Amino acid sequence: SSFLGEEKQEPNNSFDIAVWNNLSEAEKKEAQSTQFELVLPFDPVRRRSTVVIKNGKGHEVIVRGVPNLLLGGADLAATEKKEALLWASEQGKKGMRVLAIVKKISESAVS
Repeated sequence: SSFLGEEKQEPNNSFDIAVWNNLSEAEKKEAQSTQFELVLPFDPVRRRSTVVIKNGKGHEVIVRGVPNLLLGGADLAATEKKEALLWASEQGKKGMRVLAIVKKISESAVS
């Protein structure tokens, strides 16, 4: 998440904290050594945040945002998308906020 690009690399919002607290120590260490190429903070108009990171072979684009927007383009079977959106809707009715996280790996440069 974007907090890793800051001087003090600690989660600073409820979503980052929730994700961070569920990572293994190895995953946290890997995240802290990540090279960020681009960080687009959450935008209420876009309803998502985006980071592009450099990995050993290329780049990864990681997007966090509103499930119905992100799952539309995800590489999932229609039944999986439907189940995920139904679950997100049910959580919303319970007062829970739900975000989807999608990742795309590219072996080419990001332009």
